[in-house]
Amino acid sequence: MSDAARFPPAGTCLFCGRRPGATASLTFPFWSNRSDEIRILVVPRCGACESVHRGQQLASLAILGACAFVPALLVRLAPMSEGSRTALTVVAFIAGAIAGVVLVAWRERQRAAALGTKPAHAVMEHPDYQALNADTEGWRQRSGPGMSTGDGINRRRETVAECRRFFANDAKALAALEQGCRDAGVPAA
Repeated sequence: MSDAARFPPAGTCLFCGRRPGATASLTFPFWSNRSDEIRILVVPRCGACESVHRGQQLASLAILGACAFVPALLVRLAPMSEGSRTALTVVAFIAGAIAGVVLVAWRERQRAAALGTKPAHAVMEHPDYQALNADTEGWRQRSGPGMSTGDGINRRRETVAECRRFFANDAKALAALEQGCRDAGVPAA
């Protein structure tokens, strides 16, 4: 299957393929390893898909935490020698965390499909993201999307709007954001 058949046209939400991308579109800043160039990949996402993705975050975090901690807690409470208990607690925690990741990924895919969209982690299937992320000689994703510390304050830079605020005092990064928005076919405002 060609990429053209798998991905919607430029400017259309990658996740639902129906609505135009908006300032809720995802941003992925990449810094060059060879120069001071910055490239900001913008992946179109509509406001409705952003709401679905943000709505799943708390439930996914709770499920992941429960899957990791409940088995470990049950082992801690079981009557056995301290040496065995400690080893089994670690094993239960790790196995629970792995099960939690699998469960959360499955749940997010099912929930997103029921709502006519794809889960947020589907962005990793985008060919431009894969190409830039794989080119470790040429590009690095400093801190990646999401939370990043800047002047001691945590600031989000996941969406176009958040990225614009994060890079407010960096003309080169703002120009890269504008270019990324043009390339993706989404509004930069």
